[in-house]
Amino acid sequence: MTVDGNDDVLVPTAVWQPGTSAEGPSTVTLAGSGGHGGRHGAGGAVGAFGQQAAPPLPPPAPLVDSVGDIAGLRPRRRHRDGGEVPGADVDLIDALPRTDDEPLPGQWASWPTVAAWLRAGKSAATRRARLTDLAKFVRWWSLTAPGAGLWQVTEDVLVAYAEQMGTGSGHAGALTRGGAPLADATVKRHVSTLKSLYGYAVRRRVIGHNPATFV
Repeated sequence: MTVDGNDDVLVPTAVWQPGTSAEGPSTVTLAGSGGHGGRHGAGGAVGAFGQQAAPPLPPPAPLVDSVGDIAGLRPRRRHRDGGEVPGADVDLIDALPRTDDEPLPGQWASWPTVAAWLRAGKSAATRRARLTDLAKFVRWWSLTAPGAGLWQVTEDVLVAYAEQMGTGSGHAGALTRGGAPLADATVKRHVSTLKSLYGYAVRRRVIGHNPATFV
């Protein structure tokens, strides 16, 4: 991945695709509405020794229409209206693709997994912190690589994000108060949140690799 010095936009030179690895297509069954790259047929995959692999896991199903319906994430639209989180953050996450190839061709559904991950938070405070951190990353990612989805994020992308948040540089400067760099502990919390999301997506077999593992 290279950085365009004129507009500070990351230009992907090699984008990791769900269900693939450096060695070739992943054997992990991927789940999601419509399926992602590397998915197996309805009868399951056949193992290296001719044994039938386990059937695909069901896709994440948060059973809500909006992340604002999740306990602790009621959107705040007006001052003192009882909302618990900024409505803009709820709208941003709700705009993530819900089915493959929507709204952009080549995008993979990410909203169901994100919503299920938010709902799985152990407390309202955890869910609110997750929403806040993820919304900031989604804003940064949309500025840095317009049109790219959450499942196209690589380790290098997350390293760049952490660096910019810690120095107040690049597009991160527009997302922090006065463009001030964030404290190391805050940057680590942001990375930890993303590590949790991608780890959850791996566990649910939506993607085959956690790009935040070594960040």
